Amino acid sequence: MTMASLLALPVSGKLRLELQLTAQAETKSLGIGDVRRVLLGVAGTTFAVEAAVGAALSLRLRYGYGFSIRDAMHHGYFHANSAFNNAGFGLRGDSLTRYADAPWIPLPIAAAVILGGLGFPVLLELLRRRNRHRTTGRRNWTLHTRLTLITTAVLLVTGTVLSCLLEWSNSATLGNLSVPDKVLNGFFHSAMSRTAGFNSIDIGAMGRRLAPHVLRQALTVALMGVALAMTATLALLSMTSLPFEGVLFEAVSAFGTQ
Repeated sequence: MTMASLLALPVSGKLRLELQLTAQAETKSLGIGDVRRVLLGVAGTTFAVEAAVGAALSLRLRYGYGFSIRDAMHHGYFHANSAFNNAGFGLRGDSLTRYADAPWIPLPIAAAVILGGLGFPVLLELLRRRNRHRTTGRRNWTLHTRLTLITTAVLLVTGTVLSCLLEWSNSATLGNLSVPDKVLNGFFHSAMSRTAGFNSIDIGAMGRRLAPHVLRQALTVALMGVALAMTATLALLSMTSLPFEGVLFEAVSAFGTQ
């Protein structure tokens, strides 16, 4: 959506009303007149973040791990793009586990993930309000931005604390790392929990698992729910002439107390 709109700008010089309205809905801009500025801001923000993170990763891989310039840039910018878009795709099967004790690899990736997770409306508002704060000395953030920032901070701190507490002495994950590296990886995995998908420690080695009897109970409850919904559906079908889709919808809705 953003790229199509940007490609249309130099060709037509202006956006059609329909395209502007669609872009407005996608980017949550405040008015039709803001769409062009928002689209350019989206492109500029994306380029700036991915360029900075990609450069930081490339330099670290080149001079810290002996990658060739080509491979360093390939890995650096690929991971920067993947992180900012919260895709979580890596170029190795073990993701980033080899960099668990290397802050200059996980931290830029975590920063890109967090910035990408905040969303363009928040990022663009922060940039605008920052410039306004320089002139007026006031930060008038919207409720959406304040809630997003506060919630993000709370989730990051909470996730970091819980990750460290649960895995602190697990020799297969954080146990053999130094204290700073334990905190680093706890923070990294807290940031990755927002759907990013990277991991710097072996997820499969984390020792917190549901007991088998709990899994059996959950499966039993789920199957009983399906059976009850289907029984109600068949009963309603025998008493009415409504189509199957409508009857199934009503039965499931009733089961879910909706």
